Amino acid sequence: MTVTESVLAVSLPANAPQIVIDGNDPGDVPGLDVEAYLDLEESGAIAPNATINFYLSGGSLVADPLYYAALRAVDDDQADIISLSFSQCESDQARFWRDWSVLCER
Repeated sequence: MTVTESVLAVSLPANAPQIVIDGNDPGDVPGLDVEAYLDLEESGAIAPNATINFYLSGGSLVADPLYYAALRAVDDDQADIISLSFSQCESDQARFWRDWSVLCER
């Protein structure tokens, strides 16, 4: 099952999320997909009438898929709020800010 199919199968708010894939659909990503789906459901519960754009990316051998998805969200300029909550972001704050500071400033 692809990530897109999985997202559509979970309990969703009244407004189904807009799924935006940067590059190839990464498919099922064990462990990470559960956190993403939980965040998606929580966003819908907190803001049931909001438009929710769910960005994902397969990344590459040298690029973090989370970064590519966030970059696409920033470039699309469709959201007032971008939520990221993957554990690797918090595990190494120095690396996180080095890699993400330019994106966060945009």
